[in-house]
Amino acid sequence: MLKRRFIYFPRREQHPQIAARFSELSRSNFPGIIGAIDCTHIPIVAPSHQEAQRYYNRKHFYSVNCQVVCDADMHITNIVARWPGSTHDSRIFRNSVIHNELEQGRYDGHLIGDSGYACKKYLLTPVLQERNAAERRYNIAHRQARNVVERVFGIWKRRFPCLQYTLRTKIPTTQLVIIATSILHNYAIRRGEPEFEDEEIPNENENHVGLPDERDNMTGVNWRNQIINMHFA
Repeated sequence: MLKRRFIYFPRREQHPQIAARFSELSRSNFPGIIGAIDCTHIPIVAPSHQEAQRYYNRKHFYSVNCQVVCDADMHITNIVARWPGSTHDSRIFRNSVIHNELEQGRYDGHLIGDSGYACKKYLLTPVLQERNAAERRYNIAHRQARNVVERVFGIWKRRFPCLQYTLRTKIPTTQLVIIATSILHNYAIRRGEPEFEDEEIPNENENHVGLPDERDNMTGVNWRNQIINMHFA
């Protein structure tokens, strides 16, 4: 199956090299990053069935909310493309295979994500209310490293404009198209194909916050504080 050949999460022995590349992106010694995670909305026509409202997202259009994890070189290493547009990013993550594997401690390191996720030891988020210079430096480094997933979305959607505008296929076919284009994206990255020059695609999750019942995990917060104190103070 092509998906397993081109989209796979790195093995443990690859984590130090990936973390080193993310450290370069963050322009700091931000340790242990093994992936950046975010969701993007793939526009679709309104489904003609009773569940259509589930696909109507907070940006007021119909979509599939697609979760992507990428490495520092813009390879998509994990993708989930089966949730309606109204589904919150954190819910998609909690119900994903990659979440279960991280919970079980199968990987060495952590993902980085925006404030739409809860802070966990395996998923570090920004500090929402900076109290000192160390937290500001952490947030800057976090943003610089996490920006790679936004670049992935931009390149992916410019290369395949159907993802940026509107897919007019039935939902099962739409999901297959999303996966197929993600495979082709990785193939293009591996081959060193040039990036498309086009208008910048805005960050969909600007000012995005988590669900009210999604609490930061104290183990995660303590781990984030430890990283801030050891590497950014």
